[in-house]
Amino acid sequence: MSTLLFDPDCGLCTRAAALLRRLDLRADIEPGWREELIVHGVDLRRFERAIPFVLPTGQVAYGVVGIALALKTSHKRWARGTGVLLLFRPVRKVAEKIYGWVADHRGQLPGSTCSMR
Repeated sequence: MSTLLFDPDCGLCTRAAALLRRLDLRADIEPGWREELIVHGVDLRRFERAIPFVLPTGQVAYGVVGIALALKTSHKRWARGTGVLLLFRPVRKVAEKIYGWVADHRGQLPGSTCSMR
């Protein structure tokens, strides 16, 4: 089973995880406590900037690609389509810029309580 790990100390990340849970993914969505990150082979430095999605093979995809792959596991067709769209190179490039901006400013966004930064 695949696993999406989110920063449990970040209000924004916690809310995003709750939203993703509603999409009925065929993946676990778990808090990324340090021990879990190490067990799953997640790069701790990358985790500070990008959500990791751990594939059944042990490979880890981060950020937009990780979210896209997670969405592709949904039982909802529109969510799977969104995942496919996010992997389309021109869309991914724009999404990565937006994702980077949010990652850089997540501590300043409403409701955020990030301690990883």
